[in-house]
Amino acid sequence: MIKAYSFSQNTLYLTIAYIFEKIFVFFYFIFLARYLGTVGFGIYSFAISFIAIFLVFVDLGFSTVLIREIAKNKEKAKEYLENVLTFKIITSLIISLFVVFFVNLLNYPISTRYFIYLLIPFIIFESLSSTFFAFFRGFQNLYYESISFIGGKSIYILLGFIFIFLKLPLIYFALPIVVGSLFSFLYSFFKAKKYLNFGLSLNKQIISFFFKIALPIVFGVIFSVIFSNINTVIISSLVGDHFAGVFSAAFRIPMALLFLPTAVGASIFPVFSYLVKENNKEKLENAFEKVLFYIILLSFPIVFGGLVLGEKIISFLYGPKFLEAIVSFKILIFITPFLFLDFIFSSLLTAFDKQKENAISRGIGLAINIFLSFILIPQLTHLGGAIAFAVGFVVFSLIQILMVSKLIPFQFKKIFKKLILIIISCLIMTFLLYFLREKIHFFFSLLIGIVAYFLSLYLLGGIKNENLKELKLMVTVTLRRGDKDKIE
Repeated sequence: MIKAYSFSQNTLYLTIAYIFEKIFVFFYFIFLARYLGTVGFGIYSFAISFIAIFLVFVDLGFSTVLIREIAKNKEKAKEYLENVLTFKIITSLIISLFVVFFVNLLNYPISTRYFIYLLIPFIIFESLSSTFFAFFRGFQNLYYESISFIGGKSIYILLGFIFIFLKLPLIYFALPIVVGSLFSFLYSFFKAKKYLNFGLSLNKQIISFFFKIALPIVFGVIFSVIFSNINTVIISSLVGDHFAGVFSAAFRIPMALLFLPTAVGASIFPVFSYLVKENNKEKLENAFEKVLFYIILLSFPIVFGGLVLGEKIISFLYGPKFLEAIVSFKILIFITPFLFLDFIFSSLLTAFDKQKENAISRGIGLAINIFLSFILIPQLTHLGGAIAFAVGFVVFSLIQILMVSKLIPFQFKKIFKKLILIIISCLIMTFLLYFLREKIHFFFSLLIGIVAYFLSLYLLGGIKNENLKELKLMVTVTLRRGDKDKIE
C-alpha cells in the first residue's frame, strides 16, 4: 500500500526539495555563467530552452490527467500507469527524432547542434520519471519525488562543478543534465515497481479517454513551457547568443524563486480535485483562501526587495560581464506575484475541469508575448524580451483572476485589508533596505529587511498567532509517522 501524506506534509517535502534544487542549481548557474561568459551561457540557455519546448510534446498533458484520475479512482492505478508509460515511451522516441530534424533545419552552428544531440536522452528519462511521479502524486505521495529531486540535482550539480574545475569545454556540460535525469528515472522506476508489478500496455479506450481529458490541458502545458522558454530562443535567433545569455541570467533569478508556489501547487492540486469531487465548497474556499494568503505574503516583499537591490544582486551573482541584465531583472521581478499565483490558479481551474479556458487565456498571453518579442527584441535586445514576457504574463494572469472569481467567491474586503498590511510592511522593509544598501553588504541588509518585513507584518496584525501555529503544525505533522490518508 502506497503511503499517503497530508497536504502540509507534501508541501513541506516538496518545498524542501525545491529549495534545495532551486538554490543549488541557481548557484551552479551563477558559476557556470561566470565560467562560460555571456556567449557560452547564451548557447547553454538556448539549448535547454529548445529541448524544453519539445519535451512538452512528449507528455501531452497525460501526467496531469494521470494524477487526477488516480486521485479519483485508485483501483485503476495500475492500468492507467501502464498505458501512460507505454504512450510516453513511443512519443519520447518520436519527439527525439523531431529535435534532430528541426535543429538541422534551422541551421544552427555545429557546436550548438552537438550540444542538443547530447541532451536527447534527457527527453526520454525525464518523460518516464515524470510519469512515475504523477502516479505517486495521485496517491498524495510527493515524498519519493522530493528524494529524487534532491538526488538527481545533486548528481547534476556535482558533475557540473567537477567539469568547471577541470575547465572542460561547453559540449561536456550536457552530460550532467543527462546523468541527473537518469538517476531520477531509475529511482522512480524501482520505487514504483516496489508497490506495483506493472508492465506495458496500450489500450485504445484508455488512451482515447486520456486524450479527451488531456486535450484542453495539453495546450495549457504547451503554452506554459513555451512561455518560459521562447524568449531565450527568439533573442538568440534575432540578436545573438550574447543577449540570450544576458536575458537568461536575469530571467533565472525570479524563476529560481518559484520553488514555493511549485511545491504548494503540486500539493494542493489533488486536494482541490478531491474537494471538487466531494462538492465540499466550504473546505475548498478555506483551502484556496489559505494558500492565496501565503502566496501573496511571500511574493510581494520579493518585488520590493528586488527593485531596491537589483544592481547589488546582479553584480554580486554574475559579476561585471552581466551588468546589462539589471534592468531586465527589475522588469521580471516586478511580476513575481503573478508568477506565483499562476500555480494556484491553474491547479484550481484544472480541478474544476476548466483547463480549456485556462489554456486559452495562457495562449492569449503567449501570443502577446511572441508578438511583442518580434517587435521589441530587434530594437531593445534583451530588454525587449523582458518587457514582452512581462506584458504577456500579466494579461494572462488578469484573465485567470476573472475565471477563478467565478468559481470561488473572493472576499475582496478581507483580501484587500491583508494586502494593504502586506504593502505597508513591504514599504517599511524597502526604506530600511534603501538606507542600508550602501552601508553594509547587500546580503546582510537583505536578511535585516526580511526580519523587518515579517516583524512589521506581525505587529500590524497581518500575520496572526494562528498563522504561526499553522506553520508550526506543518512541520510537526510532517515529522510524525503514520499512514493515514489525510486531506486538510
